[in-house]
Amino acid sequence: MKFIKTAILTISLIFTTTYAFADTECSQINVYGKAISNQKYLDICRDGYSIGYNIQTKTPAWVAERLTREALDGKTTKRTDNFRPDPLVPSQYSATLNDYRGSGFDRGHMAPAEDFRNSESEMSDSFYLSNMVPQNSGLNRGTWAVLEKNMRYWAQKYGEIEVITGPIYYQGKSLGYAGKVPVPTHIYKAVYIPQINKSISFILPNQQVEVNQIPKSISTVKNLELLTGINFFPKVQDSVKSSVPDDLRIFSK
Repeated sequence: MKFIKTAILTISLIFTTTYAFADTECSQINVYGKAISNQKYLDICRDGYSIGYNIQTKTPAWVAERLTREALDGKTTKRTDNFRPDPLVPSQYSATLNDYRGSGFDRGHMAPAEDFRNSESEMSDSFYLSNMVPQNSGLNRGTWAVLEKNMRYWAQKYGEIEVITGPIYYQGKSLGYAGKVPVPTHIYKAVYIPQINKSISFILPNQQVEVNQIPKSISTVKNLELLTGINFFPKVQDSVKSSVPDDLRIFSK
């Protein structure tokens, strides 16, 4: 494992250019508040998801979605697989296709393409590299895909959920590099279900793990906040983020 070099960067110019949208809160996605951090991230707001982009790691720090039953019911759009750099990220801070080529890691979606089967434009947007992290292929195509399936099940059952996904570089370390992109040690999901006013998080190591590890990866959103330094769903009470519901169905296939 390698330490990620930390440095104080002058990045204010990025946040005052046309790369950032006027609605930096991306309020149609972040209904319960945009994730907050002491570290400054590049805000990217799209119709289907929003990003807090970390220019140091060339990956998102978090990607937020508002999954709804209505959106998931319209599964008519085919997967595009048009992976490409994000035009809203300055090229010097962007991952490239060459970074991932031959690296042994997948271009792992944080907001999964399967969530956007009702919109050609949102499906296409999900393949920007700003929505990717280097992910173990066994995890990405196996257990992680099952976890994503759980998210869609909850959105169908409860009408809507807020879900935030991102990488963790535990203790400032990486699992090496995909080109110039550090590989995260773990990947997380934070979830808020407004209909029942409950939250939950999942933290999985960035390696191939069995599906039965999903229940063992469960934590509170508050614990995830302490681990990442990010305040998820700031409009939700701390008491809700400090407990794990015991009545959520979590399936493993």
